[in-house]
Amino acid sequence: FTPNHLFDPITPTRLYDNMPDPSRLKFIVTLRNPVKRAYSEWSMFVKWNWERTRDFGTRIGMEIAQLRKCNSTIFDDPTLVFTLPHDEFSAYHAKCFTGQAMEYVRNGMYINGFRNFMRLFDASQFLIIWSEDMNVVPA
Repeated sequence: FTPNHLFDPITPTRLYDNMPDPSRLKFIVTLRNPVKRAYSEWSMFVKWNWERTRDFGTRIGMEIAQLRKCNSTIFDDPTLVFTLPHDEFSAYHAKCFTGQAMEYVRNGMYINGFRNFMRLFDASQFLIIWSEDMNVVPA
């Protein structure tokens, strides 16, 4: 699935509720370096004229300000993501992460997406591959 699916607050629930045996699901997730992924996505949307902000640094700064405004407590102490009870994390995730395109910073904060999935699925159901690693493995 895409980063949009990973960060969409309701995707895990939809998968879980619509599979006869969710424990049998296996997920293969390919991740990119978050900075390279953000720049690549931003560049694509600039090229398509969907992105109005033509300076990458400015656009990233805007999104970081949105994240701070969304939840300043977690913004100031990101380690809370690991310790919040699932219901509190889910509320934070639903409020601050929409799973939409053009969320360049948020869609690279992979731990938030995985934490959203881990409330319903076991870590053993995931195979995570860094795309940079795939580039160095001979075919």
